[in-house]
Amino acid sequence: MAVLGEGRVRELRAESAADERVPGPAGEERRPWWVLPVLVGLGVRAAMASALPIMFDEAWTIGRAADVSAGMLLGREVDASPPLSYLVYGAWGTLFRGIGWFRCLSIVTSLAAIWPCALAARRLFGESAVRPTVWILALWPLPLYAGW
Repeated sequence: MAVLGEGRVRELRAESAADERVPGPAGEERRPWWVLPVLVGLGVRAAMASALPIMFDEAWTIGRAADVSAGMLLGREVDASPPLSYLVYGAWGTLFRGIGWFRCLSIVTSLAAIWPCALAARRLFGESAVRPTVWILALWPLPLYAGW
């Protein structure tokens, strides 16, 4: 086992701390600039949530979530979605009614996915890729349809 010198340990800690910072250009003061795209994305998704027609996958999920069986939980039934998703949607459906509320889970998860995607963009492509990634993910309508 190799022993790391104190200088190398400091470098590794600095790299780790840099990965946890708010994404943004390197020389810029760290401001939460990402709040605006996330709020815009929330507004776009909220406006679309009740206006869009119910898709086949959503109708399927609503039906399956309403009737969670023991066979589904034990994995005996063949289905692409894991049983946990049906349990979560079933519990959500007992609390709230309507397609707009059903899609709120998709809204929350798709907005939460922006952060790890921004970190991945920074690591893979550098600082210049972070802002476009955040804006594209904030405005992209597919997560509302697909239900991340």
